Amino acid sequence: MYVDALANKNNREQYTVEDKRNIYAMLLARNGERGRLKNGVLDSVVRDANCSRRCVSRIWNETKTGGGVNSIKNNLKLKTGRKKMSLDIEALEAIPPGERTTIRQVAAGLNMSKSTVHRRYEIKH
Repeated sequence: MYVDALANKNNREQYTVEDKRNIYAMLLARNGERGRLKNGVLDSVVRDANCSRRCVSRIWNETKTGGGVNSIKNNLKLKTGRKKMSLDIEALEAIPPGERTTIRQVAAGLNMSKSTVHRRYEIKH
């Protein structure tokens, strides 16, 4: 049985901010004033921009609620990278004051690495 290696690949294309702004400009040029889209405008932009109807609709709704062309941004950069470990303030207060004089003691009390505690301390100050 032959299985295509690309069959399960996520084919969703990531559009740049410039592409999204061009799509929005096409929508404005064909619709005229801002408001409800006229009949057939969405489909004509989908054909010309060669992207999905969902994508064009999402761009229109984002700009309508966000305040125009300045609301178009790339949200992908906000979702990447390692997730931050939160520093529990209550756990820090549970360590007796005499046992939290050094970063090493605080790290041992919080069950975190010294470098993580140091990075959190540097962010605060």
